[in-house]
Amino acid sequence: MNSQLYDRFGAQWVDTYRCTKNNHISEAEAEAARERIDKNLQRYDFDQATLQKSVDREERTPQPSYERCFSLLTAEHQHMRNMLNAQRAANSIASQQQFQQQFNQNATKTTWCNRFGQQVMCTTY
Repeated sequence: MNSQLYDRFGAQWVDTYRCTKNNHISEAEAEAARERIDKNLQRYDFDQATLQKSVDREERTPQPSYERCFSLLTAEHQHMRNMLNAQRAANSIASQQQFQQQFNQNATKTTWCNRFGQQVMCTTY
């Protein structure tokens, strides 16, 4: 992971904590944001000590503004909407597949058989 990513994750952690402490976002919203940050962080190979240094550096910066906290909250809400839309899409696909299977099972089938000497060959449509 490059230094910019370490700084970004460090800033997200610190801002989430500070925004909660300053009552700009609720504890539940902060917990959801931390879970999202953790999930995103797991996609990378990272060094815990380097990440901690990034967090320590970020803690020396000024408090985040209300607008910064609001943008964290907006990002979390967008993430939740994206997950909900993905779940709806998956449910829709599953529903369509289930309907198609039921339709195929219940569809009228026609069978044609032909005799070739002693052998009979049948095809079902």
